[in-house]
Amino acid sequence: MFPFVFSDRVQREVDYKQSLGINVWDGLPTPGSDADVARKRGQAIFQFFIVPPEYVNNGYNNRIKPQDLTAKDEAAITEYVRAMVKQTQALGLTYDDWQGELWDEPGPNNAPGLGAVARIVKKADPKVRIFVNPSFWAGQGAAADEIVYPALAAWYREVVDVSVPFEGLLLDHPKSYPLFDAPRAVRALYTVTTHVTKGEQAQHMERHRRLAWEAARRGWNGWGFFAYYRPEANPWNDFDASYPDYAMVYPGTRGPIPTRQSESVREGWEDYRLLALLQERGMKSELTAILKAYAAGEAPQKLRLRALHAASTAPAKTAGKKK
Repeated sequence: MFPFVFSDRVQREVDYKQSLGINVWDGLPTPGSDADVARKRGQAIFQFFIVPPEYVNNGYNNRIKPQDLTAKDEAAITEYVRAMVKQTQALGLTYDDWQGELWDEPGPNNAPGLGAVARIVKKADPKVRIFVNPSFWAGQGAAADEIVYPALAAWYREVVDVSVPFEGLLLDHPKSYPLFDAPRAVRALYTVTTHVTKGEQAQHMERHRRLAWEAARRGWNGWGFFAYYRPEANPWNDFDASYPDYAMVYPGTRGPIPTRQSESVREGWEDYRLLALLQERGMKSELTAILKAYAAGEAPQKLRLRALHAASTAPAKTAGKKK
């Protein structure tokens, strides 16, 4: 598209993302950014790195050890945290409007360092919401519980406000799971998505949609995926790089071009909203039965019909007068 871009492209991008239930935006809502447009449309939370860039890089690359952090490190991190908080306040944001990240996908080697830096952030400003997305990828799935738990137990429950573990950590991890399930502002899960072969499409469509159901089944309030759009090279060519394209949409001249994967995310978002409606109406037994059927393997499309039927047959509530 360079150097020509339609003037409404950012608006169309924001519209499509929000129609999928996406409500977390990268960076602060500075004027003219997609985050700024999202803020004006509502349903927007902003995420950015809450520590200096060198700590992000060193932490991600396993070069931060808790015992090596000094008073100088604490001073640098504290100064940066308070400066970022001032920026959010200048934009009229409250602490509920944003969340701070330290570095991406901590694992067994760098999780203890992340915990130590997170404690410094909390000391600098206890109101900062800290985002952490543990991965612990071990080549063919998540590392075993005896590796995950020791790396997180000392700090995860205490300092993490927005918990988004890789979905593989939620299976066969009886010691670690309570850390993720502990009460906090956001309890969520995420998966990794790439372009898939024709034979795998049906399975992946179901997987994208089931993220919302997995969150609902656990009583959690979030889910996500890597990635909405991060191609390795040309997004229209899956064979021009050594890694697959992590992209759920294609670039269009006036906005994103949807795929079956992205539309499956929308279906999951619609399912979740329908389940939330049943909960708001106090239909606990119907909701419990539907979630039990999901856990037993019933297909989401069939479950949606059950939920729609339950919602449509619920007796209308009449407004009562206060005495």
